[in-house]
Amino acid sequence: MKTIKILIIDKSINRDLFKLDYLDLDYEISGQVNNYKDALEIINNSSPDFILIDININGNKDGIQTIKSINKIKNIPFIYITSVTNNDIINKAIRTGPCAYLIKPFFNKSLVIAIKLAMLTSKKINNTDLGYGFHMDNKNKIICYNNIQIQLSLNERLFFNLLLTNKKKVSTFLEIEEKIFGYERISSNSLKQLVYRFRKKTNNKVIKTLTSGYILNMYFTK
Repeated sequence: MKTIKILIIDKSINRDLFKLDYLDLDYEISGQVNNYKDALEIINNSSPDFILIDININGNKDGIQTIKSINKIKNIPFIYITSVTNNDIINKAIRTGPCAYLIKPFFNKSLVIAIKLAMLTSKKINNTDLGYGFHMDNKNKIICYNNIQIQLSLNERLFFNLLLTNKKKVSTFLEIEEKIFGYERISSNSLKQLVYRFRKKTNNKVIKTLTSGYILNMYFTK
């Protein structure tokens, strides 16, 4: 597991709570703040992987309001860590989409397990498995192989996105040419060269050639 950058938004931070090294969690605290303004500043200027947030924080906006604002900016998984047990407030918090709601005090190991499960769930949501070690980062619309980004040209990205949009429907040669090259006259080899380059970058594993066009292997059924 890669090093997880954690942002903590809590007005009464107990540093001992976050001594997690011995519990098999590779992490670093990317920021510790206690109010809405400072939290939004960090979100706008950096990219934490995960957020731990209390509902009762300093300032005019509470943790729930803070998360609502963060959700409008970036899709970052988060856990509420709080002593709040009021059912109405808990229901409001749940509607913001947390990965977990931990009531203080809690065991360190409970926090670690919750973070690991949340990161795993988030990875499944944010990635589409293309098979053979390839996946698509849904958030950034890029293809990765073993978590390393594959550099695609603009036309190669357009080609892939068309196949992805069509899903189980075959993308015909004519449709691809019109979507990528428009109605300009192109040589008969232009599309073949484009597909050849795409296949080479993806080890000939991601797309299937049919008599009428192309389809992603993940959607191909005999």
